[in-house]
Amino acid sequence: MVVFALERGDLFKRRLDYYRQRDNLHGLPIAVVDVVVDVLNPSCVEIIVATVREAEQRFGCGAGVLIFDTFNKGIAAGGGDEDKARDQNRAAANLRTIHTRLESSVHIALVGHTGKDESRGARGSNAHVGDVDVMTQISGDLVKTAAVVKGNDQAERTLATFKMEVVETGRDEDGDPVTSAIVSAEQVEAVPVVKKEKLSANQKTMFAMLHTAGATGLMLEAWNEQAREAGIGTKRKADLNDIRAALLSKGLIREYSGRFTVLHS
Repeated sequence: MVVFALERGDLFKRRLDYYRQRDNLHGLPIAVVDVVVDVLNPSCVEIIVATVREAEQRFGCGAGVLIFDTFNKGIAAGGGDEDKARDQNRAAANLRTIHTRLESSVHIALVGHTGKDESRGARGSNAHVGDVDVMTQISGDLVKTAAVVKGNDQAERTLATFKMEVVETGRDEDGDPVTSAIVSAEQVEAVPVVKKEKLSANQKTMFAMLHTAGATGLMLEAWNEQAREAGIGTKRKADLNDIRAALLSKGLIREYSGRFTVLHS
């Protein structure tokens, strides 16, 4: 595993060291790169491939996973804007070239953040969504859930449920403890989330259309067309947007690249 810790490389290393101590781990082939890489610049391909090959030679085994934490920081490093589809696509193209150069032997994992409204998915332009094979979102407070929210060859489902714990990873120059949050070793049972949302008749109808469409969902215009055939939005076009916004705010549906799907709990 090669981790490109584009944010807080020292913190990443401290967390790994604590896992090593707590779980008695030794000799794990994990390399942490704590310098910022500009993923918009085509020259990053040679830099990243060479870095991976060096790690493979040092550990004596092939790299199985590359992690970029965070992907958006790699875009910003070259003066790019995470909100621009152009920059997202340029970065995705470079990563695709890296994947090819490494003979598709690795999984490239991109770490990002959601906006204030988690139901709307990853922060910034969603242009990169078309390039990913699977997208996993972590949510929750005391108990967190990692769930597949988009997959090319798999259904949306919960992957893991876990808690976080605060640990002391060192001492600062004044002798005060330095703490961080890591995944707890405590076993956590998944707790079903039951949502009781009151929907209007038209909201129920439009939600049912999306639910019937299954995992592929519906593009905006196709959904609007079905709604109009059911008599919704024919007198006031804004009704369609209002209903859609209500379903999004209730966390019942999700939108990626103009395609809407039901958000399953």
